[in-house]
Amino acid sequence: MVAEDKLGGRLAMCVLACALVMGGCADKLETEDSGGGSGDDGGGEDGGDDGTGSGAQLDDPRTAAGPDPGCEDYDGTPIPGATGFFYGQYVATADETVWEGEEQWLLFANDAWREHGEDDCVITWTTTAIWTEEAGTCGSCEYGLTVEANIDLARTSCPEGLYEGDESFTVVYGVDVAGEVATYSFASSGTEVGTGHAVDGGSNFLSAGSCLYF
Repeated sequence: MVAEDKLGGRLAMCVLACALVMGGCADKLETEDSGGGSGDDGGGEDGGDDGTGSGAQLDDPRTAAGPDPGCEDYDGTPIPGATGFFYGQYVATADETVWEGEEQWLLFANDAWREHGEDDCVITWTTTAIWTEEAGTCGSCEYGLTVEANIDLARTSCPEGLYEGDESFTVVYGVDVAGEVATYSFASSGTEVGTGHAVDGGSNFLSAGSCLYF
């Protein structure tokens, strides 16, 4: 296992998938990436509508997500896999201490995985977060978010084995805001999760991409 929170458990699934195929492939992974599915299959909703009715308008960082040619093989050997990103968005409700949103694991299939009948897919969790002024180890963060998430099967298209055991999770973020840029970190360690956009009452993030092999 490579990460500290339940969110890290999802990342650990990536590492485990790699380890089952080839013990050395974890070095191609970002060990604390965060984000979730393809822009064409649930991951591509317009980012300007947060879905909560709060009125917050956020640009969608998922436009930067896509397949990495470097994930087509491992050391020259084609292996079924994908380029993975984690995405999250949180927006304040009428109760300003309660934020709602979603997290997604976006997977862009490589050619070898497509040959096994798979395609780009997304895993989606609906989320509720408690806003606090405390942000753990992140001294520069404007606020913290204590998140509870549950899988949204209606908006999930990846094979069940990729999310089995992680149908729900909890995680605590520290969120640093610099102008219109949000940077999410794990509150317990300060390790960066991803960057995105920020407005009054809302923010989002997209992780760096990782090569995953199944």
